Amino acid sequence: VLVYRLRVLVYRLRVLVYRLRVLVYRLRVLVYRLRVLVYRLGVLVYRLRVLVYRLRVLVYRLRSQNCLKMSRARPGNAT
Repeated sequence: VLVYRLRVLVYRLRVLVYRLRVLVYRLRVLVYRLRVLVYRLGVLVYRLRVLVYRLRVLVYRLRSQNCLKMSRARPGNAT
């Protein structure tokens, strides 16, 4: 009876170890995927910042050009 119980215990331990290994593997895969997602999100945020910066520069240039054009076109009609 003791030998049987020991075998059952060993079997259960093996199953537990196997399940733990599977869980650790899944966790590693999840962490890897999360890292990839975070990296991609960082790249996207960086690209968005660059785009916003370029748009701001363009808008600033356009505004300055428009102000210059307006002031040149109507120097005396500022009433």
